[in-house]
Amino acid sequence: MAGDGSQDAIRPRRVGIVVVHGVGETKPGYCINALFKSLGDSKLGYRSEDVAAVQQLDEPEPGLETDKSRQPTSYPVFSRTATRNGVELSGSELFWADTTMLDPGRINTLLGLFRVIFESHHLVDAMLSRGGDASSYIVRKILLFAAWILRGPIAALTIATSAICAVLLFEPIGLRYSADNAHWKLLIVQTLLVLSAMYFFYRILKFQDFTWYDIVVWGVTVAAALFVLDYLSILLPLLDEVWPLDAFQLFPSETKEAVKCVLPEDCYISGLYKVIIWLWRGWGILLLVCLAILSLGWVFARNRRTRAESGIIATSVAILILQFMLWVTIVVTVLYPMLNRAEANAAITALVTDQSIVAVKDKIQATFKNNNDVLELFILADVHPDWISRFKFIYVAATFTVVIMIIAALALMKVRSVLAHAGTKKLEGEKLAQRLERNARHMPRLLFSPFLVKLLIYAFFAVIALVLLQPELEKDPRFVAFRGVFLPAAAALALIVPLFFGHRVSNVVHIARDLIDHHYMPRRETAAKFLPALFQIQSDRPRRERIQRRLVTLLEKHVKDQQFDDVIFVAHSQGSIVAYDYLKNAGPGYAAIGGATPALLTLGSPLGTIYQNYFHEYGPEHEVSEDFRRALRCWVNLYRVDDYIGGRIRDPGGLAIQNRILKAGGHIDYWKEDVVARTLDELIQHRVFARVPASAQAPSTPTSEPTWVHA
Repeated sequence: MAGDGSQDAIRPRRVGIVVVHGVGETKPGYCINALFKSLGDSKLGYRSEDVAAVQQLDEPEPGLETDKSRQPTSYPVFSRTATRNGVELSGSELFWADTTMLDPGRINTLLGLFRVIFESHHLVDAMLSRGGDASSYIVRKILLFAAWILRGPIAALTIATSAICAVLLFEPIGLRYSADNAHWKLLIVQTLLVLSAMYFFYRILKFQDFTWYDIVVWGVTVAAALFVLDYLSILLPLLDEVWPLDAFQLFPSETKEAVKCVLPEDCYISGLYKVIIWLWRGWGILLLVCLAILSLGWVFARNRRTRAESGIIATSVAILILQFMLWVTIVVTVLYPMLNRAEANAAITALVTDQSIVAVKDKIQATFKNNNDVLELFILADVHPDWISRFKFIYVAATFTVVIMIIAALALMKVRSVLAHAGTKKLEGEKLAQRLERNARHMPRLLFSPFLVKLLIYAFFAVIALVLLQPELEKDPRFVAFRGVFLPAAAALALIVPLFFGHRVSNVVHIARDLIDHHYMPRRETAAKFLPALFQIQSDRPRRERIQRRLVTLLEKHVKDQQFDDVIFVAHSQGSIVAYDYLKNAGPGYAAIGGATPALLTLGSPLGTIYQNYFHEYGPEHEVSEDFRRALRCWVNLYRVDDYIGGRIRDPGGLAIQNRILKAGGHIDYWKEDVVARTLDELIQHRVFARVPASAQAPSTPTSEPTWVHA
């Protein structure tokens, strides 16, 4: 900061600019270059160098001191300078996109979508407060348990079953070397799965990335259990006792015996997949219980806050439903060739056992009695096709739900666009601002939209009804005929769905990952004290703190010793949460910025629209500290009327925030807006908000609270 000497008194005022990017603008240097170009083009008198300085900083990553084989991660810092009469600007950009960025390509998008599916429960955990009444507590536990079932037992059993089924259905003829080959192949496949899962578990602990912890642990458990049960000749008798998939039949019927498999291939495929369907049913019943509790809570809600909490719970349920729909869509898309092969095998098996074909079969066997390869073609995995058509029909229903959600989201985007421009063409100044404010209040949400939440819940009722009632519906020939016409659509969707894994889906995955990473908490049991230090969790929220460490490192290298009078954080989208968390938690001294006075300019921030509404950590019950309120000189929040992520921010605990609404333009490229450059200039020149010094305050004004005036 400026000193008291005469030379300090006449030197230009020095202002540091810290730029934090957000969603959609993740190219290193883009944001700070665009911002300083806007300052230069704004006719405000700023002169900026055309070339940015680039420096590589090493990320301070815990664990490097104990693992010399791991090299520190380097990330770029772009810096720009500018001058104006009496003011020197020095800006630096925090780059953190590489922590969540997907590599290009549909396969990487698919893997990223899988990661979102397996980690979406972190959003549910962040949404549902650990306090509250008994019903909220029960719903929270049930939802987290349901999420665990899907990403743990269901996922692991699906992988273990599909691996052996792929071998049995697509193996070369030469591998069918004995009548007992299926038994040994299952043991070999499950052994390979156990070894693979143990290797991945080692990498999880070593690199502190617990994304796949549940599925890896359950992969070891399920594969090892299948190995032991089949090795001891227990698995096949157990699968014979799998309950039939009749509607409402929770216990085996006394009058109808379960269909017993004849060949091991039949048991391994039909029996295990029926277990998966039963797990789907149990998962659906858990969510139905949550929805029933939610409905009762809504009916008996006594105040607005209780209804708001019910809305948060409904959104949490919808996230799990979407998790299930995406899981079914992606997994069955991958398994679809296996399902078709199983149906073909069943049809061929039925054909060669038909009495009218026996003579032909005997003649073929007599003709090719010395050619085992030809005879092997008639030995197929015997699969009962009753569950296959049900499996595929549920897939169609789930996939169409995802497609309907995409169409509904596109329709909402169109509605938002129309509302954003309504009545604004001939207005200017204050009237335009009032109209934009009115349009923004009536703008339907896109993320966490109540309309989309209700649509998902209604679709879930339809899909889970098909899971539970399809055996009963099959008694109606009209349903069977409808399904026969409808199922071919599944084949088309299985081919078309991967085509959607392009740029737009990649952007959605990025947005979801940014939200998830901010609330990501690894499993507690992996932090057991008996584990070596390398394998212990370093923090409760490792991904959030990794980005914060980068920010602090940047501040210490580029801000702390520069003797800035002011430091202005300019942050877009998720970057505004990064900057807000630092300012909220690093006070009161703010050592990393050298004791300079901080200010904040947020662009398209989700703090008000998403974080304050849905995540209890940022809710109204968590007020900011007195030190934060006193230290922050001012905060301006800019957002466009049609921004589907950013919006108005409510004053968190007494902070004075000036919300300014802009014309339509979407969520990105705020940096190029002339109004952003002019607002930044107001912050630099102290023309937005000024805190009245304590000595100049009126006697009636409490000195313990900052007083804000519009200059």
